[in-house]
Amino acid sequence: QNDKILLSVGVGNAMLERIDAVMIFRSLGEQLGFKGGGKHGFAQGSLALGSESTLSRVKQQTHRQLQAVLTKVK
Repeated sequence: QNDKILLSVGVGNAMLERIDAVMIFRSLGEQLGFKGGGKHGFAQGSLALGSESTLSRVKQQTHRQLQAVLTKVK
């Protein structure tokens, strides 16, 4: 069975000058192994769950990484 986590990132027009969805997605993807892509306003992809990628681990790491990315936004 191929269990996957799907990740979608959207950024509203008002924020696009400061941050884009692809940057957020890539930051998460590099750390966790998500594969995908998109455009400035919307990005998406998936991660296959396996022995090293459990839902709990992905949730914790996504939360930490997202906080790190968003604290850099000015």
